[in-house]
Amino acid sequence: WAHCLSKGEHLIMPKRKLTDSWLQSAKPEPGKMQTRYFDTIERRLLCVVGAGGSRTFQAVHYIAGKPKMITLGRFPALALAAARKRASEF
Repeated sequence: WAHCLSKGEHLIMPKRKLTDSWLQSAKPEPGKMQTRYFDTIERRLLCVVGAGGSRTFQAVHYIAGKPKMITLGRFPALALAAARKRASEF
């Protein structure tokens, strides 16, 4: 599940336990405009961290065996606990 979801790419994306304190200071990987960090607590949840400071929660939902990314909201307007709960519903 922690793969890049673009047309056949299979690059492993970083996984970590997302926490409020980490999200406050999260940055993309060096040299990248954005990085998708998959949560180790709720496997369907990830946070897209942008170079401009945006942190957007997404959930991976499978339809007919194909992964679809669903945007849940931005941190901190959407709390981490609420994002985990919403992601678990898919």
